[in-house]
Amino acid sequence: MRIILSIFSILVGLSISSCGGGGGGGSSSPPASVAQPVLTAQFTPSGYVLPTSTALGSSNVYISSNSDGILTGLALPQGTLASPLQISAPSGITVSSLVSTFVQQFSSSPLALVISNITGGIIVNVSASPLSSSDSKAYLNGTVTWNAYTFNNLTPTSIPVAVSAANGGAYVGVNVNNNGGGLLAFQSSPNTSTAAVALANQSQCTTATSSTSATSIANTTITGGTSAGNYIGIGTNNGELLIYGITGTNTGLCKNLTNSSRALTAYSLGSPIVAISFTSLNSNNYGYFLTGNGQIWRIVADINNNPLSFTQLNGAGFSGTVPPSGAGNLTALFSDSSNNVFVGSSSGMVYLLAAGSGVNTTWSGTNMDRSAISSISATSNGSIIAATSSNIYNVTIR
Repeated sequence: MRIILSIFSILVGLSISSCGGGGGGGSSSPPASVAQPVLTAQFTPSGYVLPTSTALGSSNVYISSNSDGILTGLALPQGTLASPLQISAPSGITVSSLVSTFVQQFSSSPLALVISNITGGIIVNVSASPLSSSDSKAYLNGTVTWNAYTFNNLTPTSIPVAVSAANGGAYVGVNVNNNGGGLLAFQSSPNTSTAAVALANQSQCTTATSSTSATSIANTTITGGTSAGNYIGIGTNNGELLIYGITGTNTGLCKNLTNSSRALTAYSLGSPIVAISFTSLNSNNYGYFLTGNGQIWRIVADINNNPLSFTQLNGAGFSGTVPPSGAGNLTALFSDSSNNVFVGSSSGMVYLLAAGSGVNTTWSGTNMDRSAISSISATSNGSIIAATSSNIYNVTIR
C-alpha cells in the first residue's frame, strides 16, 4: 500500500514552487522580466471551419463537411509557421452528431480524436498511429485506419482519453451508477459487441458518496522509480482527484489523492474538477488541476512518488496577473513538457506561470479574444494552442 500511495501521490504532481495555501490573489502587472504569453491567431485552411456551439466548445481541430453534413476532413493545428496538417475524417460522422474534436497527447504521442453521439453510447475515433507532417499525404489519401470505440449503455461525463500503445483501447469518464458503478470505463476493442468495462469505483477509490461522476480525465506516464507505468487521472464532481493504474506494478489499482496525502491541508472538497494536466521533469512529477470554483492546485512528488507539496497556484504568495478564483472564471488548464502552466478564462484571458530557476510565483497574462478559452493543449507537433468558440491561437512565451 505504501508504494501505491506514493505512486498516486506523485502523479498529481510536482511543482517548481512550494508556496501554498490561501484564497485568490491580486492582478497587478508583472515586472517586465517575467515571461509573457503571446497569442497568435492561426490561419484557417480553405473550406474548413472551427466547430462551434456549446457541445463543441472543447474543439481545437478544424473540420470540413459535405452538403449532407458528413465530415470529410480534419485540419490539425501546428506551430505558428506551419500549415495545419490536413487529414481524412473518420467515415459516417456528421457535424450534428459531434461532441468534440481535438488532438490528445498520450505518452508523447499525439492522436486525433473525434467524439460523436450515437444511440446507446459514444464513438471515439482514434487514429492508428501518431501524426506527423511526413504522414500528411497518407492521411489526405485516407490510408490511415480510424478505430471506432462504442461505449454502449454508458453515459459519458468527461472527454475520453485515447491510449496509443499501452493496451490498445480508449478510456472515458462516466457516472458511477452505470452498470454497477465505475468512474472510468475502458473499451478494449473497436468491435461494438465487446462490452465496455467499468473501472475505478467509489469503494475501490475510497471516494465520498457525493462523488458520482468523472468530470475530467487525463493521462500520464511515470518512467522512473517503483511507480513506473501509465496512469489515468480522474477528477470527480465532488472535487476528488483519483489516479488509476493502467500498466505497471499498479495496474488496476485506484488511489484517492485528495484523501491520502498529508500535504492536502488547505484543500476543501465540493467543487468539481474541470481540468487536469500532468508533467514529469527532472525526476519529479507534477500534477495540476482546476476546480469549478476557480482554484488552481498543484501536487509535487519525487521519483519514488513521495508527495512534497500541495499548493494553490492562484492563492496567497503569488503575484502579477494572478488568475482570479471564483465560480466560472477559469475554464482551461495545461502544463507543457517544460512545466509551464497555462490557464484560460471565461473572458478570453490566457495566464502563464512560467517555469524557471528557483521559486517562480509571478503570473503573467494576455487577452486577444473576448470569447471563453475552451481548451489549451499540445498540437500534432508539440506546439501549444488555445481554442475559443471562434478562433485557434498559437501560444508562445516571450
